[in-house]
Parts: sequence; structure tokens; C-alpha cells
Amino acid sequence: MSEGNFEGTSKNGDIQEALAEAISAAKSGLTTDFVRWQLEQLFGEDGGFVLVQNVTVRIHAQTASE
Repeated sequence: MSEGNFEGTSKNGDIQEALAEAISAAKSGLTTDFVRWQLEQLFGEDGGFVLVQNVTVRIHAQTASE
């Protein structure tokens, strides 16, 4: 069973978008179409003169048989 940590970031403050990117990175990195994942970290930035709304999700994913 392969595993690893993967991140996804949304520049729109959208947690679902960041999570989808992290899961996609896990599937690509582990070369599989099915992964089991656990949320490890959620963090972001918001505000400022240029209105930053970054959200980053870090997951731990592993391959698993369906």
C-alpha cells in the first residue's frame, strides 16, 4: 500500500476546490483512481489591500482496494 501527503490550494477561499485539488494530486502521485484520505491540515490567508483569499488543504492519502 502506497501513501503520502498532498496539498491543494484555492485562491478563491473555496475549501471544496482546495480539497478536490489535493485529492487529484494524491491520485496522480499514487498512480491510482481510488484513494482513502484524511484531512491533516487546513490553513489560509484572507484580506489585505489586494483581497487575498487563499485556502490550502493538506491530506494524507493511501491506496486501497475497492
